[in-house]
Amino acid sequence: MTQATAQRRFRIGIVGGGIGGLAAANALHNSGHEVTVFEQSRQYLRVGADINLTPNAVRALDGLGAGIAAAVRASAARPTHRISRSWDSGAETSRLAMGDEAERKYGAPQLTIHRADLLAALAEAFPAQQVRFAKRVARIGQGAGGVALEFSDGTRAEGMDALIGADGIHSAVRAALFGAESPRFTGVVAFRAVVPTARVRQLPDIGAFTKWWGPNPESQIVTFPLNQGRDTFIFATTAQESWHEESWTTEGSVEELRGCYAGFHADARALLGACDSVLKTALYERDPLPA
Repeated sequence: MTQATAQRRFRIGIVGGGIGGLAAANALHNSGHEVTVFEQSRQYLRVGADINLTPNAVRALDGLGAGIAAAVRASAARPTHRISRSWDSGAETSRLAMGDEAERKYGAPQLTIHRADLLAALAEAFPAQQVRFAKRVARIGQGAGGVALEFSDGTRAEGMDALIGADGIHSAVRAALFGAESPRFTGVVAFRAVVPTARVRQLPDIGAFTKWWGPNPESQIVTFPLNQGRDTFIFATTAQESWHEESWTTEGSVEELRGCYAGFHADARALLGACDSVLKTALYERDPLPA
């Protein structure tokens, strides 16, 4: 690569204004490129699951700028440990110190945060005028002037040097490159709930990232702190072929949640007993890209 090529300012479009899209947008904007993000929703919404950021992920976020690093730390929690426990006996099978120890060993802490708070930190750092909302991609083409996009509202965007697909499991960009495909239902559903930590403070290691390993690979419970430790997030999976709803906002049944894990240790059941409401979603997967 010549020096002239290295210093060229590219026009880059990014389809999808989620975490991946905005992380890429900030990195490329910081490198001096002209970046436009095309997001199909009309605004950023507080939806989605809570996220575990391992130290290597936090280091990557820190590389996107001090503002993002500070905003993420202001809302996230810092789990004290990563702990594994057996579903029936409650026996601890592994314990890894996190918190200050992770920062000392790996250069960054483990952080747990709601998706919306991470998204807000990334969005705040990127120029708002370079995000186009309500832009659902209908067609993608390659012309003499570069990449061209046509949206479902009839508008177009043209002349881009490159296009990045960050539009999720139902990616229009991937379909344009490799053909249409349908994600597969895994046969596993997930329950999600958030409870005030004060309700479960009596349980051991409530400030840790804890995984309860169930009697089979599909049956697990994961808990970790949120919102500087004020809340506790509960994520539980179980096999269930009869539920195919993919939405992240569909309400589930607390009674069903507790029934699925009735055989788990008393500490795990106490976590589920603190839930007033729960969300339920089917989990899908897709094949890796061929190239």
